[in-house]
Amino acid sequence: MKVWRGLAPFGFLLVFSRAAWACDCTPLKPLSAAVRTEAPIIFEGQVVEILDRSLHITRITPSDSTGETRPLGREVIFQVTRTWAGVASRRISLVMDDSDCAFPFEAGHRYVVFAHAGTKGHPVTSVCTRTVASDRAEDVLKALGPAKHVHRTHP
Repeated sequence: MKVWRGLAPFGFLLVFSRAAWACDCTPLKPLSAAVRTEAPIIFEGQVVEILDRSLHITRITPSDSTGETRPLGREVIFQVTRTWAGVASRRISLVMDDSDCAFPFEAGHRYVVFAHAGTKGHPVTSVCTRTVASDRAEDVLKALGPAKHVHRTHP
């Protein structure tokens, strides 16, 4: 019994540090005014829509029918409130693969996003960037300095 109590703190670490082991990120440099050069796309915005894409496969044989769903990725659509680099309109979509490195965006929440063009040219981000919820971004916002004007788009 004493052995289990002694191991309990380590079990806690294993459960809650899974993300750190699952995604191999390069450590970020200390926060400075150079933060504006860390990504070609930097903006603050609210998530207005999330599209989870998947492929449903149904296998039918003479004796059975089975199905499975495979995740294909996620598209996160933002209403941009301010920008520092690479955004010229009020809406932007980020496309993320289904991986352990995907940033866990939530609809209705605001974020400061650091992104770059992915392999297919769409903006992408991950947990390995400085992307952060706006309510926890005070230091990042201070380092970024004044934002640029975002042009109004018509629906």
